[in-house]
Amino acid sequence: MLRILITGVMAVGLLGAAVQAPARAYDITATDVLATQAQVASVLAYWLNGDGQALAAATPYLPESGMAARRAFTGGPAPDGRPGLVPGGDPEHTAATRSKNVNLPRTTGKVFFLGADGRPHWCSATSVQADYRNLVATAGHCVYDIGSAATSPAATLKDWVFVPGYYQRRTPFGVYVGKQAFTHHDFATYRDFDRDYAFVTVYNGLAPSWVRSLNEAQYNAFSGGVKYKVRSRTATTYVGVRLTDAGRLGDRVGGQGLAYNQQVGRPVFLFGYPTGTLPPGNAQQPGRALRWSYGRPFKAQDLSVKAEELVGVRSGVMDASGAAWLAGYRNSRRLGYLNGLTLGVSDADGDDRADTSVSAYFDGELYGVYSAARHLWSGSVPFNGAYEVTRPVRSLL
Repeated sequence: MLRILITGVMAVGLLGAAVQAPARAYDITATDVLATQAQVASVLAYWLNGDGQALAAATPYLPESGMAARRAFTGGPAPDGRPGLVPGGDPEHTAATRSKNVNLPRTTGKVFFLGADGRPHWCSATSVQADYRNLVATAGHCVYDIGSAATSPAATLKDWVFVPGYYQRRTPFGVYVGKQAFTHHDFATYRDFDRDYAFVTVYNGLAPSWVRSLNEAQYNAFSGGVKYKVRSRTATTYVGVRLTDAGRLGDRVGGQGLAYNQQVGRPVFLFGYPTGTLPPGNAQQPGRALRWSYGRPFKAQDLSVKAEELVGVRSGVMDASGAAWLAGYRNSRRLGYLNGLTLGVSDADGDDRADTSVSAYFDGELYGVYSAARHLWSGSVPFNGAYEVTRPVRSLL
């Protein structure tokens, strides 16, 4: 753990009234642009090409699957100020529902991006409440490439999009292109896994109404979306993707609240897309459907990577990076308080079987990173005419 000098007092009540981040010796937040408005069309073209071929081909991103976190009987994470809550927000025009089963949150989905290997990958992620209802939370390594040289700041992963409610190429609430990423300076610079979390502002969602092959005349006249050419040795295929504005993320699916500086041990629900790699093997296809788990967090450490302030939850299914840990989850509203994000899995009891999901502890420094992102507006991407993608659309064939 890289300790950071903190001054000042956290002024926040237990019930999540308006709060201010504590004063700090220096800015703890690292931030980078993921995509400008001019780049959104190119990002969408890649993921929507071939009726979502790249979405289907993406594989789980698990750089931290080999963690060695163990229960911490001494030391471990501790609050750095008073506990605080940020209330969640309901989606527009959605009534509360009652069910004896666990209602899966609409806020949870997958983030897709190109990994350091140049191939498509995914992590779990969730919509979190923000002033402009445009914020996504996931693991830091699902935004920043921590495989780059450890002596330099991590680079952002490319072509980053969030798809809430994703299921087999379906994008029921639209596709949200990442605009700007925020994480802790010590994670981006030093790969500090005690700070492996990130918040990303996203543009208004875009929903493809159709993807069609066009002839050359139709291509020249196309408007209202993205168009691109796919050239082969024998022919040129013209493609148009009609798009509509799906609105702000939080208006469509809502946003989870945030809890920080909480006592470790309060039960949480974990929501994410399991990879199918944990024993007993989970015969279903990796990442096929959103699943949930439930447990009581405990203090954990992984001294092999100098991670001293972690929390763990015993879970036999929730190994997906970025899976949301929700405290106080209300089944009727499908909302709770984000209080953890899976950064990896570990064999906590030493029986050579991965059995525990691990997260950074949510403290005042996490709230500081969240606060840097929560007040920023993203806006929409106009598609009055047509964006013509000039770079080659990568093929997965």
